[in-house]
Amino acid sequence: MSTAYHPETDGQTEVLNRVLEGYLRCFCSEQPKGWSTVIPWAEYWYNTSYQESAKCTPFETVYGRPPPSLHRFVPGETLVESVSQELQTRDEALRQLKFHLARAQELMVRQADKARRPSQVGVGDWVYLKIRPHRQTTMSSMVQSKLAARYFGPFLVIQQVGAVAFKLQLPETARIHPVFHVSQLKKAVGDHQVEPELPKDLEGEAPSPRPVRVLDKRQVH
Repeated sequence: MSTAYHPETDGQTEVLNRVLEGYLRCFCSEQPKGWSTVIPWAEYWYNTSYQESAKCTPFETVYGRPPPSLHRFVPGETLVESVSQELQTRDEALRQLKFHLARAQELMVRQADKARRPSQVGVGDWVYLKIRPHRQTTMSSMVQSKLAARYFGPFLVIQQVGAVAFKLQLPETARIHPVFHVSQLKKAVGDHQVEPELPKDLEGEAPSPRPVRVLDKRQVH
């Protein structure tokens, strides 16, 4: 069961709760005590959101037709004061939502830019390659994975692919693609060799484990 500060139920409910929490936070960040007033809009948002599993919205599942569209408030268009007030409140909530979403996106971009650095790698440089051996090749390799080497090389950069990827001159026996993102590379200084050879799992004709027999099977849609 789900309790306060420990919302563990089934996975689908947990994901839905997280999404609704983020939705309400965007609406109510300026007025947290008014969260209950936007519950109907949260319900409308969920019922009109496309569900990949059902290939339609919950509204279409229940009523068999697409959900109605929402119209902006136009002064003098409605004679019912309560409806007019509701539409104005909704438009103001949407304005605040757009503002907070834009601000959150700006903060995320700013934080991401802090970690970005201009690439110090170019064609003709020698670089170390950060790579982890394929864990499914051999079961024994998993035991020493924590202490295994993280960088290999150095290898020569022979081509730049796009803005953030480079092609390396790997050994002819290597069984991995030679193009890597710049985040996986570290420019080599001096002639020190960290680990001159690639892991055995990624080079040569390494044996691949094969199942002895199939014990069970199931079809996933």
